[in-house]
Amino acid sequence: MQQLLKDSSEKNLHVFVVWEPILPSDWQSPTKPVLALVSDLRASQYWDKNHLIAKLIRDHTPANEPKCCEKDGILWDVIALYPKSSALSSRAAFIAGPVVDIVGEAKRRIFIGADGRLHAFLDCSEWPNTHP
Repeated sequence: MQQLLKDSSEKNLHVFVVWEPILPSDWQSPTKPVLALVSDLRASQYWDKNHLIAKLIRDHTPANEPKCCEKDGILWDVIALYPKSSALSSRAAFIAGPVVDIVGEAKRRIFIGADGRLHAFLDCSEWPNTHP
């Protein structure tokens, strides 16, 4: 995700990185070295212990999307793109995962989107690793 931001000169792009406990090793909020993996100033990072954001996105996403990245009804390791000025209570224009596999597709969609300015939501509870 950091590389996507580095490659983009789009000043209106903003990435929300949401860390949440999914795996047994996710028992605490991310450490400074983990947070440093996404250091671009256009990124904001959050610890969502109760999965509130993932649940909100799930509530506004068709049941068959994305085709991966769900554990016990909780979305994780996904990228969801939203048009500028939309809310997480809107349906994502694009949602897929795992992040490591679809970051290139998300980058393509950001740069060729209809308005050219898409927000990116990233749930990276396991990122930059892949699913087991």
